[in-house]
Amino acid sequence: MTSQTHHTTNTRKRVAGAAICALLAIPLVSVTTSQVAHASCTDSSFSFSWPIISDTQYTPARYKDNTSYVYLNAQYNEAGRTYVAWASAYSNGSYIDVSDGHSYEIRQGNTYTLTNYVREWGYTQASIGARKIGPIGLKANGLWSPDYC
Repeated sequence: MTSQTHHTTNTRKRVAGAAICALLAIPLVSVTTSQVAHASCTDSSFSFSWPIISDTQYTPARYKDNTSYVYLNAQYNEAGRTYVAWASAYSNGSYIDVSDGHSYEIRQGNTYTLTNYVREWGYTQASIGARKIGPIGLKANGLWSPDYC
């Protein structure tokens, strides 16, 4: 093999190796981007505890990535009773109803996708507002996420 042929063969191998490395890197970048884009889909636990006389309670606010529903998974409602929930935004220390009139009677064991206008109305933090139904105390808990994926 001549020196020129050996040099051409090595150059081709290096170019082919670089091309393979570049192709393998593309899916890794795609997976990483996908995971970051859906960070608000991770469920967080919540717990509500209303005494006999009580006001609205809220989940802690979380960043909302997109205009999807807010997700709620009602895992436990004391004595199987229900409560009312709706989507809220959080801004400047206050909770804002961003449900545009959509509220839901929450029953144990069900999941809900809450209509909301958090991003459309210019907010970035989502929450769930909830109020007990009836005159006696209530405890409830479950999971929620600001973006439904």
